[in-house]
Parts: sequence; structure tokens; C-alpha cells
Amino acid sequence: MSWTAAQFIKLRASAGHGFRLPTYTDLYYSDPTTIGNANLKPESGWSFDGGVDWYANAKTMASLTAFYSRQHDAIDYVRANEGDPWQAENLTGLRFSGMEGSLRWTPTKNETLQLAWTGLIGAQKALHGLESEYVFNYPVNNASFEWTDALKGAYLLRTRVAVTERYHQTLYPVWDVEMAREKGWLHPYVRMANLSNTGYQEIAGVPMQGRSFQGGVEVQIARRGRK
Repeated sequence: MSWTAAQFIKLRASAGHGFRLPTYTDLYYSDPTTIGNANLKPESGWSFDGGVDWYANAKTMASLTAFYSRQHDAIDYVRANEGDPWQAENLTGLRFSGMEGSLRWTPTKNETLQLAWTGLIGAQKALHGLESEYVFNYPVNNASFEWTDALKGAYLLRTRVAVTERYHQTLYPVWDVEMAREKGWLHPYVRMANLSNTGYQEIAGVPMQGRSFQGGVEVQIARRGRK
């Protein structure tokens, strides 16, 4: 739902409900470090958000949003002590709330700069003293700067720097750069990911890739239509 309150201001709000069934791994898989739970219930949740968009002029746009999520029977793996195996369980009382904002500026028709930030707070009473494998690995702060430029209208250059702080962890930066040719039938491209070579984990126990380079060529074959 949205409403244009003034010429340059738009108000918006939404609500949603979703659910997820437990997987075969959640239900039945077991090994020395992980134990499934055949009695798991499907998880479900309600989410709500509301915000405002401000179109200052043709080149500048700002947005601010508040959101809230209430989850029921969330599926996670928990344990009482570090030496214990992870046990699949349904968690109750999970609540998340936060704010996100962004600012986009287009100084020229080919150039765009964007700043964004998201802050998130979770309900810490949901675990009742147990340690969680996934639920509380969320980012409490996530900020990014992105610059995109269409060089001479043919080559697209994009760079993005993100700084993330996860719950009870040290913040870390990740820098990505991409360049590609968009016009013509031959589209060479190069992607440089995590140029800062930051070591981090989005999921506990799964290290993300360090500095990497990828390049290639796309060939666009046009097919002439029949008369």
C-alpha cells in the first residue's frame, strides 16, 4: 500500500505472512555434530514495514523504512554447551525490528552514487540460555557505498564497498568492482570480488571466498524476424 502525500513525498506500508517446512536434513539427518528432530513443526512468521520516500529533485532521492518481524516455531540448531552436538529445535518468541535508509544521487545521466544503511535488533530471550547456530548470526549494522558510471555510454563500471557488523562480532569491509561492455554484439566483462581480501562468514562455520577475479565474453546473436 502506498500513498503520494505530496508532490515529492510518498508514504508506503506492507504486511506479509509466510511459512517454511522443515527439510529432510532438519527432520532425520544425524552425525556426531548434528542431530535432526522428527518432531519439528513448520516455521511461520508475520512481517510489517512502513516508510517514506522523498524525491528532492530529479537527481536526488532518499528513503527511510522501519520494519518488524515476528516468527513462530523458527527452525534452528541449538546446544547447551560447546562440546555438545547441535540439535534441531523449534524456537518461540523470536522478534526482529530495525531501520533502513538510503540516499541516491544521479549527478549526470550516466553516473549514480548510492549510500545505504540497515540496523537490526533481535529478541535475545528466544533461546532461553541455549547457543544458536544460525538465528543470532544476523548483521546488526550493514552500510554500503556504491558508484556506477556508464563510460562513454558503452562500458559500465560499478564499485561497491560494504561494511558489516554481525551480532557480537567485529565489523568487516568487502570491496567489489565490476566492468562490462553493454553495447554491440560482443560484451567482454571482468569482476573483481572481495578486493579487500576480508575473511568473514555469513553462515557460522562457512568461510566466504577471499579475493577473486573473473572475466569472460558474452556474444549476443541477433535473430532477424520473419516478415
